[in-house]
Amino acid sequence: MIKVVALLLWLSCHVMGRTAQFCTGEEGVNSCFAVDTAGLDDDTVRIVASIHFPSATGWAALGAGTRMSDAVMFVVALNADKSDVLVSARTTPSGHAAPQEAPALMDKLETHPSARGPNDTYIVDFTCHACDIQEPAAWLWATNPSQPLASSDFNAALEMHATFGRFALNPATTLDADPDPTFPSRESFGITPLSAHPASSSYALFIAHGTDRCGGRAGRAGVAAPSGVRALGEADGGEWGACVAGAGRGDGGHGECGVWGEFQALDAWE
Repeated sequence: MIKVVALLLWLSCHVMGRTAQFCTGEEGVNSCFAVDTAGLDDDTVRIVASIHFPSATGWAALGAGTRMSDAVMFVVALNADKSDVLVSARTTPSGHAAPQEAPALMDKLETHPSARGPNDTYIVDFTCHACDIQEPAAWLWATNPSQPLASSDFNAALEMHATFGRFALNPATTLDADPDPTFPSRESFGITPLSAHPASSSYALFIAHGTDRCGGRAGRAGVAAPSGVRALGEADGGEWGACVAGAGRGDGGHGECGVWGEFQALDAWE
């Protein structure tokens, strides 16, 4: 089995005397992002990335929008023979569904030649023309360092992200991508970080999105939850229970759940 050490994503862009970059600053998974819209047509964006796949696994994603649903997203992973990277343009109508390839966006995606650097690092450069980006200052990010995704399928199924969050480009920062980028330092500047979520606990996984669909009952809707967790709630929230070995409540309301609580429905990337 391949052991994952880290997945690093950098996007480096430069402007006349100004630069902007967002880094999660997490240990193990350190992701940095920047976006270029200077001198481009409306709704056109250029992204330059440096991505490190030390164990030939994982993927990283950057999305334009305030929330996952209906955002324009770009997913970067290794191709089938792990000799290059594959960039797919995706979207999803729901914050609780994995992004799928968007053919209309793929037709607008121009991928420039990539380059391979030292230590399994790739420089990726792509442009999305007229991609209908409604809020160019609002961006989402996500990573999964362990999924063995290497594939030539632009619609390869994505496992749930390990970390995700949001950031905003500062209004005064308009980026102009360096055609020959270098690896930047791991620090944020020219942006405003809005949120970051390490989805490491059962509860964090639950409020994001999970792997099983728990059935509902009359007047209530089943919601996404990880294995071993069941939940019942209205559209805007409800109750959850971790149905694990051990003493359960056994009160009829929560069933044999070792732990339980209330939840509020959230978009997966909020």
